[in-house]
Amino acid sequence: MEVDDLLRKLESDLLEPSNRSDSRFLDLVVADEFREFGSSGRLFDKASLIQALLNESLHEKIVLSEFAVQALGAEASLVTYRSTRQASSELPQQSVRRSSIWIKREGRWQLIFHQGTLIPTVG
Repeated sequence: MEVDDLLRKLESDLLEPSNRSDSRFLDLVVADEFREFGSSGRLFDKASLIQALLNESLHEKIVLSEFAVQALGAEASLVTYRSTRQASSELPQQSVRRSSIWIKREGRWQLIFHQGTLIPTVG
């Protein structure tokens, strides 16, 4: 599998409710030194991210678009994309621009950095 396809799959996997509630999966995919600047403005490390994901109660569908991968070296890549949460009875549709840095260690890719920036709705 090409790196671009693999990283798209990993990003998609991280948005799946079954994976977001699987601490073993999250521990394997998220690097120990992980940092995130969330679209909420919160700062997360690995432990706080996993805790937040395990405590999620809403499991709405999220669609990826505008997906791009830029190699930062042989074993590091920058991923950028737009995520759109579909509207539900509980929440309106919401789009976020996202960026992730993935590194390859011991033959597997891990997420080391992520940032989400909320796209304001017009109207």
